[in-house]
Amino acid sequence: MQRGMGVAGVCGKVDRAVVEARIAAGFSRGACTLAARVADPKRPQTWEFGAFSQHGEDGILEYLIRHLKSSDRYFLEIACGDGLENCTAYLALGSKWTGVMVEGDAALAAHCRRVYQNRIWNVVVKECYVHLDNIADILSTLPAKNFDLFSLDIDSTDFHIMKAAMDLGYRPKILVVEYNSAFGPEQALTVPYK
Repeated sequence: MQRGMGVAGVCGKVDRAVVEARIAAGFSRGACTLAARVADPKRPQTWEFGAFSQHGEDGILEYLIRHLKSSDRYFLEIACGDGLENCTAYLALGSKWTGVMVEGDAALAAHCRRVYQNRIWNVVVKECYVHLDNIADILSTLPAKNFDLFSLDIDSTDFHIMKAAMDLGYRPKILVVEYNSAFGPEQALTVPYK
């Protein structure tokens, strides 16, 4: 241990080293899978690759973004986790997109803030749980109602939050919204709002 650094200083250095290793691993994973990908416009599963996303969303988003007629390179991700395993980290870290990451869990939001703090200036991290009473305030911080990408994965009231955003006139060009595939594509089911 360096003289005068203390336990907090050592923990901070270890945390930064782990973040750097995770970022490097994400970009390496993304580069390998992107290089091997042969995207067929008629088969969306061929668009997938994963750098920081869980299920190949990085590739799907990259493909969709490449086909936008115009782009403002702005995102909103609600439930961004720790900032390194989500749908927008690849855009923020690799393509220098601007955006807002929202996370309700205090520890995850703090980690996310540390990831982006002093790295890129154009990502704002907000710590709050999203509900119908504050979605309008969150959306009002965006530069336009038709921004490029809205990712929403709060494991419960996604439908109600997205409906509220749409009712407020927001029309993102690309939506990433979690759904439960166990019910199949024919049924329209959602949980009651509470």
